[in-house]
Amino acid sequence: MKVETERLYLYPISDDEMRCLIDKEADTEMKQAYTEMLEGCLLEPDRRIWYAVWNMELKDAPGTIVGDFSFKGLGKDGIVEIGYGLKEPYRHHRYMRSM
Repeated sequence: MKVETERLYLYPISDDEMRCLIDKEADTEMKQAYTEMLEGCLLEPDRRIWYAVWNMELKDAPGTIVGDFSFKGLGKDGIVEIGYGLKEPYRHHRYMRSM
């Protein structure tokens, strides 16, 4: 699955990419969060998109990841919480602006 915006491609990373992300993460809280997200992906493969880390890639610079986001699973009431982060050099470039 890939979602396209005016300037970005948004897509979930693979389980292997999530394992690499976990291995590289120094912050213990983020490492735990990523681990729980991967567990959700593995336990509910049909609902994987609600647990996976999603990359935000520049359309005009393929391979350039400006940040990522994720959902906190699919809520029973159909409401989801979204968390996101932009890499420092890409902050204040209006990638996360509302329409």
